[in-house]
Amino acid sequence: MASQLLSKLGDHADKLQVVFITVDPKNDTVAKLKEYHKSFDARIQMLTGEEADIKSLVENYKVYVGDKKASDGDIDHSTFMYLINGKGRYVG
Repeated sequence: MASQLLSKLGDHADKLQVVFITVDPKNDTVAKLKEYHKSFDARIQMLTGEEADIKSLVENYKVYVGDKKASDGDIDHSTFMYLINGKGRYVG
């Protein structure tokens, strides 16, 4: 969805910074994120971090994260897109 949005925006997309943040830092290693990133627009950043930092982010942004992994190893989670301006304020 984000890749399609960037494509539709054309030159205006250069004003955006799109970031995906894993909710499963134990499983989503930097190497896995690099591989996953290949299927997205190159301008999208894939981020991971310490578990405590991810947990704080999840809580602050009200992201749903399931307790158990599916049989394929994925964790159920919400998929939100937040618009945050250059001052760090939520705008949509």
